[in-house]
Amino acid sequence: MTNDNEEIKGLLNYRSIKDNTALEQTSQLNSRRKSQVKDHVTAKKGGLDLSRKPKAPKMSKAERKLEDYLLLVSDQITAQVGEIFGPAEAKLMDYINYQANKTQHAIKDGKITFSIKEYARDNGLKFTNGNEKYPKQKLRKLLSALTMFRLEFDGGDKNSRYKYPVSMMTPISEYDTSLHGKVEIGFSPTYQELITKRAFYTPMPMELFRLDPSHQAAAYAIARFLYHNKRTNFFNAAHGYGNRIKIETLLSHCKGAFPDIHATKYFSRQIYDPFMKAVGEDLVSFFTLSFIDGDGQPTMLTNPSRDDFLSSTLVITDWHGYPDDQLANLTDRRKKAISNNKRRKTIKTTN
Repeated sequence: MTNDNEEIKGLLNYRSIKDNTALEQTSQLNSRRKSQVKDHVTAKKGGLDLSRKPKAPKMSKAERKLEDYLLLVSDQITAQVGEIFGPAEAKLMDYINYQANKTQHAIKDGKITFSIKEYARDNGLKFTNGNEKYPKQKLRKLLSALTMFRLEFDGGDKNSRYKYPVSMMTPISEYDTSLHGKVEIGFSPTYQELITKRAFYTPMPMELFRLDPSHQAAAYAIARFLYHNKRTNFFNAAHGYGNRIKIETLLSHCKGAFPDIHATKYFSRQIYDPFMKAVGEDLVSFFTLSFIDGDGQPTMLTNPSRDDFLSSTLVITDWHGYPDDQLANLTDRRKKAISNNKRRKTIKTTN
């Protein structure tokens, strides 16, 4: 599907977040996906481990509700969430990540602060000077869900800077929306380290945050992983890995927006239609793309079978202003670091 509309094509407003495997997998969590929900723990059950526990004291209905949670498992992520965690909460996690890395000193005493007006503008929400009620209420509801969110990443390598295991932690430890026109968000020390020192610079267009998680969840999930994949494979740019991806592989990284691609009985309605709407309508200003089939031939993917669809490859021919020059500097620094490391090892071995 090649986009030939030059009026749509333009340069996007790229900024950056910090990303790694744990953060990318976190963005796929969705409590509405039955395949991810492994347990529903209520206050009456007293938690996951019922052995040797004293009888729980009587609690009000509101208190019991705060004690209830869902246990989600997806890839290498285990998460404890409240009533709901989905595309809107995942998108806010990414936006908070952006705010935390916006400037060198964005985090002060483990907290970040930004205005409600800025949040509304960046996320495409209606805001009127002197009337911030709507975006503030929306933000408060999402933050309330995030303070009940706990995360564990059981994967990677302890010796790797970007792929190391994370024990169960609460990323967002507190928030305050009582400040005039501003919100303050506090991080746990582990999460602050995760999004600053244990993740890599990843360009993302600000336009991504303006996608509506209620109606454009598929578009956000697809674009979010495509930018992650582009950055991850940037050092292999000569092979084009970051510019093309098999549709089956792409959907395997969009679990929060799509059901199981092999198990669903409603392939057209739940997989094909929302996917084609996302790339053909919602994301036309983000990149220019086309498809090739399993034999490497161009295809329009018009009413394909499930197998033909999943075996096809999405190819991005234009990223509309992707900051390659900034990442090129990182490439040079990476090559120098590798060279210096090899040199140090050679000297050590020689001596």
